[in-house]
Amino acid sequence: MAVKAIALPMREAQDYWKAKVPMPSREFYDLAEAARANAFSVSGVSSMDMFLDIHRSLAKVLDEGLSFNSWKAEIADVIKAKGWTGESAWRVDNIFRTNIQTAYNVGRWSQMQRVKSLRPYWQYDAINDGRTRPTHRALDGMVFEADAPFWDTFYPPNGFRCRCGVNTLSARQVEARGLKVEKENPYGKLIEPRLPDGTKLPAVLLMPDRGFEANAAKEHYKPDLSLYPANYKQAFLDKLLERSCPDDWADFAQSPCWMRLKKHLGQDSLEELEALVWAKKEGGIEGYKDWAESVLRSRQERGELYPVGNLPPRVLAKLEKQPRLSLVTIDDRAILHMSAEAKRIRGTALSAEEIASIPEKFGEGAWYLDKEDPAILMTWVRLEEEHWCKVVIRLDRTVGKGVANRIVTTGVVQAKNILKDSRYVKL
Repeated sequence: MAVKAIALPMREAQDYWKAKVPMPSREFYDLAEAARANAFSVSGVSSMDMFLDIHRSLAKVLDEGLSFNSWKAEIADVIKAKGWTGESAWRVDNIFRTNIQTAYNVGRWSQMQRVKSLRPYWQYDAINDGRTRPTHRALDGMVFEADAPFWDTFYPPNGFRCRCGVNTLSARQVEARGLKVEKENPYGKLIEPRLPDGTKLPAVLLMPDRGFEANAAKEHYKPDLSLYPANYKQAFLDKLLERSCPDDWADFAQSPCWMRLKKHLGQDSLEELEALVWAKKEGGIEGYKDWAESVLRSRQERGELYPVGNLPPRVLAKLEKQPRLSLVTIDDRAILHMSAEAKRIRGTALSAEEIASIPEKFGEGAWYLDKEDPAILMTWVRLEEEHWCKVVIRLDRTVGKGVANRIVTTGVVQAKNILKDSRYVKL
């Protein structure tokens, strides 16, 4: 019986790409270098639709093994709209080569980790043709232990359109080939590259290209999400759930996705992920109005908790200490407290319409930091300038096995009570 070989996609490269968070380049370059390893952006593209199209098309390359020309056909509308033709055609090649090579090298890193005990040495492999950069040629053939600090900086790709790779070696292969295992990191040193025939070339200073100082594979393998602002961290985790995990959130804790993520995320990130999964299981922020109306109709406290919105990026940017997520929740007790009879008598209760409108106010309201609580306040003008609706949010509260922010109280207050009190700082 004839056996036919078929090409299979690299699962590790697919997983890496699925976890990328698309974002505008302005926000991308605001991230710490390590955080960028888990984000995707395209310089010069400001349209979210456009770079989502590019992101999806590159995922298709990894899934189906598309060629460069087939991929260009996939994003023909984007190429036309951006004018990436003629002298600008290099942009298209750069997007393809750099991102696909990064994904495959990240996948390769994961594979090499699994055989590290048997093949504990890694050898840098440059292409060595007329397009090879002198610094990359200088690294060609160098052998380091798999855990050497060298790979934190020089694991490829080491620049835009870099084609370098890494090969694994056993101790027997190193000895049989007479290879030298480098002990000293050549970072920042002058090295003379050689052509394949041994010809020496002028010495070059060994430094990674700008923007490629971090090991994308290592950052992906164990990302430190504490480096992210809360809204970017939440976007990363949301995208990871959307692209890597099943839609049946009811059985999430038993899913293969969850078991895999437990290997790649720290305890804090897992707790934050739990909160986002809980929010999806509850129906998401979109279902808040219906839920709040049902609580007000029943007038019964059942201990229910529900997602109500996200702290705006403009507010998060002004907080010295970031919350762990931007997600905000509320429980049925707080809903009933907002409209309690005692509050209505005092004139401080929120109406049903005001309670339903809370998610809309996240983008419109004025925000204050309470230095004594500590908490943050969201306020909006009620019917006249003198009276405001006030929502008090405490950060990093328990949500089942996870953590998020929670509305603890609300009411109608006189504006002067906030404006004239030094404990409140406008954000």
